[in-house]
Amino acid sequence: MDETTEPATKTPLLGSLHPDTEVAVVSVRVDPEAFIKQHNALINASFNLITLEMRLFVSLLARIQPEDVSFQYHFVHTKELIPERSGGAIYQEVRRMVDSIGAQMLKIERLVEDGGKLKRRKNPNYEVIPLMARVYYDTQAGGVIACFNPLIVPYLLRLKANGNFTSARLNQVRKIKNPYGHRIYWWCMEWVNFGRNERTIELEKLKFMLGMTKGEYEGRFNNFNSKVLLRAQQACAETDLPFSYRVNRERGVPVSITFHFQLVASEDKVATKTPSESELAPPWEAALLQAGIGKASLPIIRAQLAAQEYDEGYLHYVLRITEKQQALGKIKKSAKDYLYKGIIEKHMLEDYLHQALPAVPVKVSPSLAVQNRPRVVFQYWEVEGFYQDEQKMKRTAETFPEFLERKYLAKGFRVVEEGSKMFVVREAQERPAP
Repeated sequence: MDETTEPATKTPLLGSLHPDTEVAVVSVRVDPEAFIKQHNALINASFNLITLEMRLFVSLLARIQPEDVSFQYHFVHTKELIPERSGGAIYQEVRRMVDSIGAQMLKIERLVEDGGKLKRRKNPNYEVIPLMARVYYDTQAGGVIACFNPLIVPYLLRLKANGNFTSARLNQVRKIKNPYGHRIYWWCMEWVNFGRNERTIELEKLKFMLGMTKGEYEGRFNNFNSKVLLRAQQACAETDLPFSYRVNRERGVPVSITFHFQLVASEDKVATKTPSESELAPPWEAALLQAGIGKASLPIIRAQLAAQEYDEGYLHYVLRITEKQQALGKIKKSAKDYLYKGIIEKHMLEDYLHQALPAVPVKVSPSLAVQNRPRVVFQYWEVEGFYQDEQKMKRTAETFPEFLERKYLAKGFRVVEEGSKMFVVREAQERPAP
């Protein structure tokens, strides 16, 4: 059965788990350029799908038709779920996935009827409902036959009539191979529809949305950052909605995450890029690509540069330190992973700021009398985090104001307040060359 070419038809298929029962399976032509939709309440619901479950979920979304008033049974071939691999093992993976998604539950807010439409409440009540009405693996057909639970009809059907839904391109969503990336992508896309490019969520609410158990990653934010946020960021980097994020702290404790995102040009527009435009790419990109950093990581680094989390000199500094550590045999794992984490997690930023490298490595004529020192900006919460990290390692009696004075204010930094945000800033200046 080829869902990419056949029109919508009903075909009897014998279910392998219930051979005496026939179900009418609807074959739908799937357009990879089409938009898929879901209600915003479903986007904000609490559930956690593994990658393969999320792929089936997306494939079923792609088969929903605008005129549908109830859910249909659909067939999804195993090769659609795992297109990057072949062999008998993938069929076993899909069989195991069928068992797990069949037990998947959603914790979702109840919609209320208002003026003939179903709407969300400001302070919603939540209910727990199964995601699937029925799902099983059909051995003869080599794929999954599935139907959504009728209880979630208001969250997936007749969305235009009720409003309050978000759309995304199927070909973009299918690029995301991380389940947390899927959830955060849709959550950010919801805000794009309101003309926004920034959204903040409390850390506990984010964990709830991602379907984490109570206490999961409690007191281990570094693990949450590296295993959830950074992986989701990497997974979305090549989509039409890459994002960066900021950790907001109170007294050094992470309390919320602010996501920054911007809808970018579609793939076909990017493909028309001229050679002259490629030649204008900054030198740091070529240096990182040569060192093994993937193209998918560049939008994340660009976003951090644009947010002034560091300057280009820091990229070259991390690259130089990585090469040195590798030459000394001190990097036990992949050097490109060491380099990438050093950049986006800013492991070496404090060291970089207290040494005399210029902002961007350039060949300087001996006749030049000065070099430029870059403007450096830290967000205040970042400095508080540095203090907490140092206290964990050294356990001194130094207070945060004393730390701020010693490490920053005494070295030319100052505290600046802009609107509701605070920064620790060192202005750019010229100094005599050594």
